[in-house]
Amino acid sequence: MTRALGWPDPLRQPVQLEDSMLQSAEKAGADHPDTLKLRAQSAFSRAQRGAAHDAVETLEAVVDRQVNRLGPEDKDALATMNLLAHCRGQAGDLSGAVVDFDNLALECARIFGPDHPDTFFVRHNLAVWRGLAGNPRGAVLDLTELSRDQKRVLGENHPDTLGTRAALAHWVGETGDRRRAITAYEEVLSAYARTFGIRHPVAMTVRNNLANLLGQNGGVADAVATLRAVLRDRRQVLGADHPDTLATRNNLAHCAGLAGHVSQAVRELEQLVIDYTRVLGEAHPDTRGAVANLKYWRLRENGK
Repeated sequence: MTRALGWPDPLRQPVQLEDSMLQSAEKAGADHPDTLKLRAQSAFSRAQRGAAHDAVETLEAVVDRQVNRLGPEDKDALATMNLLAHCRGQAGDLSGAVVDFDNLALECARIFGPDHPDTFFVRHNLAVWRGLAGNPRGAVLDLTELSRDQKRVLGENHPDTLGTRAALAHWVGETGDRRRAITAYEEVLSAYARTFGIRHPVAMTVRNNLANLLGQNGGVADAVATLRAVLRDRRQVLGADHPDTLATRNNLAHCAGLAGHVSQAVRELEQLVIDYTRVLGEAHPDTRGAVANLKYWRLRENGK
């Protein structure tokens, strides 16, 4: 969600960001552009660990300072607006996130041009949050148009184009058309295999999501086999504690339960909840999701 507007990886430990921020503030002042950027980074990082409401308040203050100091067209201010829209959605204001991204997409198109990669990036975010706000068909329409524009400007094998195609496959599935979504995932995975390899981080997400759809469509055995391969690759490429690795463990445990291995699913989810809590905290939505999954399979294990 942050790369295209020049932000580093938001999954670094918050304490590292806080230390950098304080050092910058001591040297350059609270309103220095670097200090404001670091405050935004820190807020976004905290939001990914469950503190989205606090992040919204911080990011609103940072945007105000950046706009007053640097102007509304400054790229750092626009980047913070992107983070603010994302965190607003994470805090539960889904319609607010859609409005924010819609306005930001218009601003980026005006400032950078309609075919600029940053404009495409914000349009992608707008489509995703439109789907999350309960309009998957709207997300499909947005992503179909975006994919067409990215193919024209960036090329069909550009990473951003492929990422949009992967998102499009997801939201096609959310409309209920699983067969079309499976076909779309298979096509974009073939494109990744030709260009970046199937261990590319987005390609592994495609494989993960494809496995989930196969499981929902009755192909549980194929789903389990695919998820095991994805889990192995994610551990090697991203690390055992990366949120994507943990998500694949969650999906694999669920598919194991669907395949009839209920006790195995419970054991794996018990450990997963411990790891999620250690890595992301007990308040994080992914942790709560794993807890809910564990409760579900414990009920099935007890015959309820």
